Order: sequence, then structure tokens, then C-alpha cells
Amino acid sequence: MSLIEVLVGSGVFVLAATCSFQVWSGTARWSQRAERVRQEHHQLEAGVVAVQAALQQQAGRVLAADCTEALQMLQGQLDGIAGEMTVSNGGLLVRVEGGQGGTRQRWFDPAAYGFCGVDLVAAEAEEEPIPSDGAIPSDGALEVTP
Repeated sequence: MSLIEVLVGSGVFVLAATCSFQVWSGTARWSQRAERVRQEHHQLEAGVVAVQAALQQQAGRVLAADCTEALQMLQGQLDGIAGEMTVSNGGLLVRVEGGQGGTRQRWFDPAAYGFCGVDLVAAEAEEEPIPSDGAIPSDGALEVTP
């Protein structure tokens, strides 16, 4: 084998190794970037889910007869849980932003959680007691007891 053949062979080998290393390096960077984006999306979704969990814990508790008043009360109670909250189209718009430009937003309706739309006087009134003799109540509803 002549010196020229050895030099050409080593040049081809170095070129192939360099290209292979660049491909491997680019793939590793892309993989790390994709993992950071996935973690950020997970954190954003966790922020929105935290607001939903707080709403579900309070579900059924009537805050106001008017949904607009209930929204104002909810917004005050949920401040600081996650992201920016604004009253929009009769609901609460929760917007959580990440450091790399990712955002998540979700719209929550207070009526869906039972925070409004019920007459407060009727909600606070005592319900008709169910007779112990098994008679049908005046509203026609039957109760099954074990």
C-alpha cells in the first residue's frame, strides 16, 4: 500500500467519523430539547389541573345566585394557584404560560360546578323531611332504604 492510499483512506475515515459525530451530537441535542419541552408542557398542564381540582373541591357550594358575582368570588379565591385568571364570556379563563413560550388555557363555567344559578333562599331552605313510615313524599319521589 502506498503513502497516497494510506492518506486518502485516513482522510475518508476522519471525514466519516466527523459526520457521524455531528449526527450523533445533533440527535442528542434534539432529544434534550424535546424532553425540556415535554416537561414544560407537563408543568403547564399541572397548573391548569390544580385550578380544576380546587374548583372540584368546592363544587356544589352556592356562592351567588348570579353567575357574574360567583365568577368574581371564584377569581378572588383562586388567585395564586396557577397562572392568570380573567373573567371571559360568563366563565373563568385560566391561562398558564411557560418559560419557553408554551401556554395552556382552559375556560371554566361556574354553573357547571354548581356555584351559581340557584336561588339562595331556596338553597338555604330546609327540605321536606322524609316520613319514617315509608309514605310517598308530596313531590312523588321514592326513596329506597336498605
